[in-house]
Amino acid sequence: MDDLRFPVVNNDVEIGFNFLPPLDEGGTKDYSDESWFVRILRVKIYIAVAATILLSSYALYVRYANRSSVVYSTSEEEMRGKTILVTANPTGIGLEAALDLARRGGRVILACSEIKEAQVMAASSDTFQKGGVILARKLNISSLREVRKFAADFLKTEKRLDALLLAANLGGSDTKHVTDEGLELTMAANHYGHFLLANLLLDILKTSSPSRVVIMASSAHSLLTSVNPKDLNFETIVYGALRAYAQSMACNLLMANNLAHMMLELGVTVNSMCPGMIQSQPYIRGNGLITKIYLILLNVATRTAEEGAQTLIHLAVSEDGAKHTGAFFVDCKERNMTPLGKNHGLAKKIWERCEEIVGLNQRKDK
Repeated sequence: MDDLRFPVVNNDVEIGFNFLPPLDEGGTKDYSDESWFVRILRVKIYIAVAATILLSSYALYVRYANRSSVVYSTSEEEMRGKTILVTANPTGIGLEAALDLARRGGRVILACSEIKEAQVMAASSDTFQKGGVILARKLNISSLREVRKFAADFLKTEKRLDALLLAANLGGSDTKHVTDEGLELTMAANHYGHFLLANLLLDILKTSSPSRVVIMASSAHSLLTSVNPKDLNFETIVYGALRAYAQSMACNLLMANNLAHMMLELGVTVNSMCPGMIQSQPYIRGNGLITKIYLILLNVATRTAEEGAQTLIHLAVSEDGAKHTGAFFVDCKERNMTPLGKNHGLAKKIWERCEEIVGLNQRKDK
């Protein structure tokens, strides 16, 4: 039998890029003859490797923190005889919450921009054994005109509203976009539309008491320490995708707190919540480098829509949702708010500014 030998490595032959060249006879490498191009290339490679390791480590940490803390709602409360309105994305926590509430026997009206997908979701379910139903209704929440028409139609056909869940959501864009009504799109979709809808339905919520309002206010709001009520549409403040999203979430949180104060003793509880990182509800969107890196992280670290919907469901059905008001919930538990979230004076100023923006201050009953 032939001898088995290790192959001889010829250090005089280099194939492709030799990122770590062989040492010289003295055991060290002399870089004096190395071109500046090779030196720069070498540094860039080291930086890229280090960045990849750091990003991967961070992604794994975020995944652990985001996924390991998931808490499922344990409430067994039924929703027979109750009407719930849910604003939702074509996919995401709003749809999951609607399915859960319908399984509990609720009459769920699902307001969604993609009506066909919502109808398919509603019609394909065979799990509503307790008499629950999902009725899909088209609503572009970023359009104030559509919100007004939707609310008017709702009040004509519905006699009560036991819970209003505001879960539709849009990430900030790489570049600023303005609606045909002159509103920054992220603020319009996440805040102005919901602000207007909640105000137009306040009377039916009060006559249906005890009733509930649950508003999505992602923890991204904690990235901000201040919000300027005079420039909510980024007319003078420099626009940024993450800032736009964080501001819309901060406004939602402050709206929930102010509305909770207004509804004290009126039988309507109002709370806000964060679903965690959900792929169907990214903080930012677009084609920029930062956005692409963020979306890679999102693919690794996100919760499922079902997992993200648990706090929304918890506040809609559990005793916590009835006994708490003006609270912020994460993973089905109340959490402390940031100083920004506790700023009642700012909440009132933003409320009054939003009344002007959406036209509520023009109502005769104001």
